[in-house]
Amino acid sequence: MNNANGSGSVVSGGSSNIAWASGAVVAGGDNNTAASNHSSVSGGDTNTADASFSVVAGGHFNLAGGTESVIGGGAWNKVAAGTTANSSSGVAAADDADAGAADRTQQYQDQQHHHSQKPHIVTTSIEHPAILQYLKALHARGEIAPPTLVAVNSAGVVDLQALRAALRPTTALVSVMHSNNEIGTLQPVADVVRLVNAHNAARLRTDRRRTLVHTDAAQSCGKVILVVGSGRSSSGRHVGGGSVHALLSSQ
Repeated sequence: MNNANGSGSVVSGGSSNIAWASGAVVAGGDNNTAASNHSSVSGGDTNTADASFSVVAGGHFNLAGGTESVIGGGAWNKVAAGTTANSSSGVAAADDADAGAADRTQQYQDQQHHHSQKPHIVTTSIEHPAILQYLKALHARGEIAPPTLVAVNSAGVVDLQALRAALRPTTALVSVMHSNNEIGTLQPVADVVRLVNAHNAARLRTDRRRTLVHTDAAQSCGKVILVVGSGRSSSGRHVGGGSVHALLSSQ
């Protein structure tokens, strides 16, 4: 699933790519993010162009972190504003093989730390702009890692397997709307809660933090009976349940 969520943004192929900002471009590859205005990633995998006019031209695990920074490919490169890395691995070439390996390892760790320490949020590709635009703003301010937008099937129902795969140790929130404002599809929020409960149960073995569940049920109010907790709506769909409850919000 690809998502072009900024004004004039483009994603032209690959999978799980996101162009978040105005004029951002991702030209293929997988798990790439063009996160700032006029940033671009031209392929490869797990690359991030995280500042205005930054460019990553392929490779993998590269981070163009400053304005007008450029990475020509390779792996584990990280550059700041106005600087360029060539297509080799690591920011600077090292004559000594051991030093080069240490350099590449440090760059990889720096990039992972850049996003992995920030809260991660999972939502769907069909959420209302009240959710998607807010997440876009949070990411632009550097408050969260790039959100994961989970695809829906041909009936507009969220892919639960993809949602389960999107959960990370740093996932702080999962937000799935209850009913879609355009086609009226009711999402299996209770199943989402069960997935998150299982994720939390496994996580509590090593980490006391929990992932919360949020649902935008504004379109459901007044149309179906909503019961927060272990109840069901009049459609027979759970709204929440278990040790994590679905929190209702209005747009």
